[in-house]
Amino acid sequence: MAARLLAQHRLQKRVTVKTYEVTAERDGTFWFIRIPELEGATQALTEEEIPVMARDYIALTLDIPEESFRIALTVEKRG
Repeated sequence: MAARLLAQHRLQKRVTVKTYEVTAERDGTFWFIRIPELEGATQALTEEEIPVMARDYIALTLDIPEESFRIALTVEKRG
């Protein structure tokens, strides 16, 4: 019984983590990154940098830790 109550308590204390939609599109030599919910944009040099730059932009704009949210990334490839 105690274990069940403890499990219920943990479930109630669980915090929902915010997820931000992020899209990236090649723009010449850069990747153009949009974060629509924040009406913001940034850029990256490589495709690998996209999530890093997006997280950095969100964290700096909202003044929150990078580990306090998730991103849902869509990379739009042309051609």
